[in-house]
Amino acid sequence: MKICLKDFPNEIYIKLDKNYHKDLLRGLNELKLNHISKELKVSKPTVTKWKDEGRYISLGNVKKIINLLKKNSGLLKNKIISYGTKKSKLYIKNPNLPINDSPELREIVIHIMCDGCYNKENGYAAYYNVPKETKEEFIKELRKAFGDIDLIFYEDHVHFPTAIALILKSYFKIDFHSTKCRIPKGFFKGNRKQLSAIIRAAIIDEGTVDGSNIRIDSCNKEFLGDLKRICKA
Repeated sequence: MKICLKDFPNEIYIKLDKNYHKDLLRGLNELKLNHISKELKVSKPTVTKWKDEGRYISLGNVKKIINLLKKNSGLLKNKIISYGTKKSKLYIKNPNLPINDSPELREIVIHIMCDGCYNKENGYAAYYNVPKETKEEFIKELRKAFGDIDLIFYEDHVHFPTAIALILKSYFKIDFHSTKCRIPKGFFKGNRKQLSAIIRAAIIDEGTVDGSNIRIDSCNKEFLGDLKRICKA
């Protein structure tokens, strides 16, 4: 289980290495602006703005540029220095590509399902939990799985890049809403540490420890059934 650049939604916006950006857009100068605009189905002013170094461009349009200029697409993953979404001002910098399966990645998914919030339209993604240590651990997991991230730390929640939730939702074909969420199919496989991470995250957010018993509460019976299946694995 590995999330590669080819698995990213095309609406992810990427910032390219300065030299690679300059070389790629230099190729566009050799073509007529009207032709570029027509082929890529974007306005001429938009194409002109792309020439500005440091500008974020949608992954879908970068792919089109590479195809139009017949460049080597295999180089792209090593030339991305930052990525995010159009509506969020928080970005992932010095990204880990590909994003590998890990206990941290699995915990992130469960945390967003249990005590998280994701709204694509508003460009908002957050994890709610009062204890400072819990929020700091979530941040460490994000950084280990994705790279350096922008975030805003509040007393009761952490606001993190929307791109993270968008990529996870797209790759695993999941819903983060508490009444609709299900454990990703790939999570039912893995070593003991990877499987335990799923249960651990659920207990942190929705669990109660009482003597020798641990209870996990949820309004989603199917989600609880998935957790039960993980426990028996």
